[in-house]
Formats: sequence, C-alpha cells, structure tokens
Amino acid sequence: MRSGTENLPGIAGFAKALEIAKVENGKGNMENTEALRRMMIVGLQGIRQDIKVNGPLDDTMRSPHILNISIPGIDNEFFIMQLDAGGVACSTKSSCLRDEKESYVLQAIGANSQESVRFSFGRWTTGRDIKRALKVISGLPNLRNST
Repeated sequence: MRSGTENLPGIAGFAKALEIAKVENGKGNMENTEALRRMMIVGLQGIRQDIKVNGPLDDTMRSPHILNISIPGIDNEFFIMQLDAGGVACSTKSSCLRDEKESYVLQAIGANSQESVRFSFGRWTTGRDIKRALKVISGLPNLRNST
C-alpha cells in the first residue's frame, strides 16, 4: 500500500469492465473451458496412461483455465521446445516463478517439477485447438505409450 489519492475513476471503470465481462463471458464460457480441459485430460491419457493430472480432479476445486500434468521420465524443457516447434504453446511453470528452479506449489502437492507441464485455456481456445495439440503431442517419439 502507498499513500495518495485513490484513482476512483479507474476503480469505477475496472468494476464496470468486470461487470461487462461477467455478462459477456458468464457461466457458458466457464463450462466450455472446463469441457476443453477434460477433453485434453482424456486425450493425454489416451496417448500415455501414466500421465498424471497434478492437483484436484474435482472441477469445483480448480481453475478451469489451467491444466498441470506430470509425464514420468520426460524432460519437460525439451518437451515444451518440441511442442513449440509444432505450434503448441505450454509452460513448465508459472510465469511468476521464472527465476526459480523448483515450483513450491508443485512440491507441496508431491509433483515432480522436472516432469510437469502446464497448459492454459482461454476464452478463444477451441476443441480444434485441443485436437491439434493432442495430435502434435502423440507424434512425439519420446512420448510413445509406455504402459
């Protein structure tokens, strides 16, 4: 916190923007995003059965916009470079941890930071995007189903 006059017009404008976003995006957008995340989970587990979803599976206990998985035996840095070459964007950790080697959140839930990958879903993500990502992932030679 800092001293000074509050930016009341900015606060009011931000409140109105949130109101508009809620009306325009609403529950339908959240349900769509949850469906896309579930589609990604099912598709990934079809590629390799030992892929583990990090965090709670219960949709009411997690953000529909983020999917963090662990893939046993994979080098996640190389994995995301391969996906990037195939036109799929993902990350190894939260952007706020850019200088950290280990994610304290992944450690807390017992996930291996070196084998974890984070996918994010947004307002403009489509089922077609998920299918394309799964196709790229399934084509990676180091991801052949090991089970």
